Amino acid sequence: MGFFIGVESLAYKKEIDYFRIKPFVMKEGDKAKASLELTGLLEWVEGVIINVRNNPFLGTEIAIKDNLGRIYFGEAKYFKSVEYVRN
Repeated sequence: MGFFIGVESLAYKKEIDYFRIKPFVMKEGDKAKASLELTGLLEWVEGVIINVRNNPFLGTEIAIKDNLGRIYFGEAKYFKSVEYVRN
């Protein structure tokens, strides 16, 4: 009976792994929006990612350039991908 319990546990674990949402990784050239907290503006700013780097102290840092040529950079938590944005 313990054997069947183990098999059920494995099947359940595989099902959970199958339905787990994979995180979206931003890369250079993708479109992204910078948050209000980062920009200090009243709207999210849309731009193209020009740099992604791993900062050992802060984690992932992203830099975007908007259509006016302004560059915004900061921690990844202040950015979201345009493909997954629903306003």
